[in-house]
This record gives sequence, structure tokens and C-alpha cells, in this order.
Amino acid sequence: MKGPGRRGRIATVAALAPAAGVLAPVAAAPPATALTEPVGFTADRQPAHQTIGIVWSLTEANGAVHAGGTFSSVRPAGTPAGGGSTPAVNSAVFDAETGAPAGTRSSGTATVPAPAVSPDESTLYVGGYFNAVNGTSADGLVTVDTATRTWRAGFSPNPSATVRALDVASNGTVHTGGDFRSVNGQVLEAARIRFRTSSDPTAGSTDSHSVVPVTGAWTDSTVTYSSRPALAVSVLGTITGATAVSTDHSVELSAPAPGGALRSSYSLALTSSGTDSLRVWSGEAGPAASRPQLVLTFGAE
Repeated sequence: MKGPGRRGRIATVAALAPAAGVLAPVAAAPPATALTEPVGFTADRQPAHQTIGIVWSLTEANGAVHAGGTFSSVRPAGTPAGGGSTPAVNSAVFDAETGAPAGTRSSGTATVPAPAVSPDESTLYVGGYFNAVNGTSADGLVTVDTATRTWRAGFSPNPSATVRALDVASNGTVHTGGDFRSVNGQVLEAARIRFRTSSDPTAGSTDSHSVVPVTGAWTDSTVTYSSRPALAVSVLGTITGATAVSTDHSVELSAPAPGGALRSSYSLALTSSGTDSLRVWSGEAGPAASRPQLVLTFGAE
């Protein structure tokens, strides 16, 4: 539960003007200065390979640079158009020092909107829509060893459609989002939310409670009871008899609803049928084991 709402701060700006008929001296404007340090440009030839097309994103880790964009191949610097190119469809890895291709290139029909780097910079994750890397089957999400600049064949989650977002947590867990419905042929079969009532003597409740989707926008840092978001009327699950304090509880949810939101963030609310609300540990307080959990069970597609 959130505490009382935060006090807002209002900044008041007063404009002062000279009285009528009084002449005020006008100060000369200071000379313009750059907001950032100047960047040097050169027309000199560079040793880096060229992409035959547009590069939209660059990600660097441990000397390996991943380029994603809309291009069909790469070629050495100074090579005339049409000669000496190597196929690389919209994704390629280069050596940061030499600018030469590092040997990892996507093939087929590829789009690569989602690169990410592991906390120790040993691994580059590349997500998007593609079906092969260096001619070997690889669907949608792969890893590159930044030390050897080579594709790691052991990582193959095989999402069923485009990966559009990637994030690697500090513990190495990879979070993905996109248009896919299954991973390695697995689809959502069941969903359950777990929570624990707090140690407050009034934490339990004799009222029934429903789990419903949150339809309004909210953030952890700003939400309060008075600014709570709007809720949907559809009920995903219910719980009754959660009268004990400091007790784990679990609610079975309707699996299709959270399954349809696997490609995005999904918020749930626990709402009471009466006035006797539950008091539960939140995601920011209490022991980690007491925080709410959404448990998803996957099975064969």
C-alpha cells in the first residue's frame, strides 16, 4: 500500500518591469557558446568497413560493435560500389579497433531493433526478426561473445515472432518484449498471483477480493491512493477467507488475459468487495520472499 499523497511544489515567477517613462540601460548580450564540446569532422578515408545501406543503432561492448539498420551487405573502405561486399542483412558485428567485420552477420530477412549488453560486457544480446546467423538457423534472439566476436550457438530461446525490446538485469536475467506468443514452442497455460498478508493485526479480511486488470497509467514513484489508476471490470480471479496475518495466499487467474499481454507491461489490482481491505506486503517493502509474484506456467504450443 502507498502512503499519503506527496505534496506538490508550485514555482511562482514574478516579472519586473521599469516604471513608465523611466529609461533602463540595455545590457549587451553575451557571445554565443556551444552547449557541448565541438565535434571534428573529416573527409579522410577511414579503415572501417562500410554498410551498403543505413545504420540505425550502434551498441559497443568489450571492443565489439553491433550495427543494426537497413542494409544488405558490408564492404572494405574504398571498395567501389558493387565489388568486394559480404552479405549482412541489417545486422553485423565489427571490431571496434580495426572496423573490420567480426564474423557474426544475420541472414535471411532480418530486422534488429533490440540490442543489449550483459552487465560484465562479456555478452551482446541481439533481438529482432531474423531466421539465421552466418547461415545457421537462429530465430529472433541470439548472443555474441564479445571477446571472440563470435555467435554463441547454445543460447536459442526461439521466440515465435519479432523481439522489439531487450533488457539485461544486474543478475544476468534477460527480459524480452515483442510480438511473440511463445518461446521455444511454449505457450502460457496457467497464471497465478501470490502475495503475503502483512504482520499488521488488521491485515486479514473477511471480505472477498478480486484480481482485475489496471487500465490507467501509473508509476511506482508517483502513485498514491488518491491518484490510483482506473481498473477494468473484468475479474481474473477471486480469493475469500484470507483472514490470517503474515500468511501466504495464492489466486488462480484466467490464463488467456495475461497471455494476451506477454508482449508488454501488465498491471493487476487486488480490490475488495466491501470495506474490509487486505493489507499485503508490497514490491518495495518487506523481505523479498514476501513480495507479490506473478507465476506463469508454460506448456507446448
